Amino acid sequence: MNFFSTEKIFLHATEDQLKRQQSAKSLQLDSIDRDARTGKIKTYDVSLDGCTCMDFTRRHKPCKHMYRLATELGVFPVDAPKKIQVPVPDYQSSSNAPVPKNFVVIDFETANDFFDSVCQMGIAVVENNSVTATESFLIRPPYEDFTNSAIHGITFADVKDAPTFAELWRRVKSFVDGRTIAAYNLFFDWTCLTATLDRCEIPRPKFEAFDVLANVRACRNRDGELSTLTNCKLITVAKKLGLAHDAHDAASDALVTAQIQIYMSETFPDEQTTVYVT
Repeated sequence: MNFFSTEKIFLHATEDQLKRQQSAKSLQLDSIDRDARTGKIKTYDVSLDGCTCMDFTRRHKPCKHMYRLATELGVFPVDAPKKIQVPVPDYQSSSNAPVPKNFVVIDFETANDFFDSVCQMGIAVVENNSVTATESFLIRPPYEDFTNSAIHGITFADVKDAPTFAELWRRVKSFVDGRTIAAYNLFFDWTCLTATLDRCEIPRPKFEAFDVLANVRACRNRDGELSTLTNCKLITVAKKLGLAHDAHDAASDALVTAQIQIYMSETFPDEQTTVYVT
């Protein structure tokens, strides 16, 4: 059993396990086999599946030695308590308002199921309902565990030399600062952003934001093109509107999201949306 797979996230959140994670920081690995993902600490043989110490033998839960090995292998960072918390977006709905004509779309791809494992970010800037700029960043997350590679094709090898989000933030902030944020499924991308900012100990900026997915759902039955949609997935809507789209590439996802919103704004000039504020 791999105790550090993503489905075991809540195992590490108990008070006892958090104490073991803290104790792991002071341990030194005497040897490590990265290919076998095993190590030795003092007299104990350690793997991601178990340890020969009495703590693991008695409890069958990760011990401090296992946390130390997992940290060294990059599958469980030392500051694990930040990792296992599922952040709640700090936005709240405001009254409905006309859809902005000036906004910036953000889109994230993640290495694994943790919101702060962002490995790619796409940006599309819209001014007066026209795309005026796009940007894409590869990002080195604090994990080597890339369980989502089958979805987006990005591996740890692709980003191991890329900048961290903290190193990119000043540049990213220049695109989003003072603009209304948009995303296709706002909850996901906003949570990725806030979780990553929290991990980097960067204060969360104040934003207004809206959800393009929610707008598609609200308008689909009013439009001949969209009314025949089998679902409202981004890839489905892009195909229906004849938009070139490389699904799960953050830059392409951001651009297509912008194009979809522009299409709806032009088709329904009186369209209203829920604008969220932080």
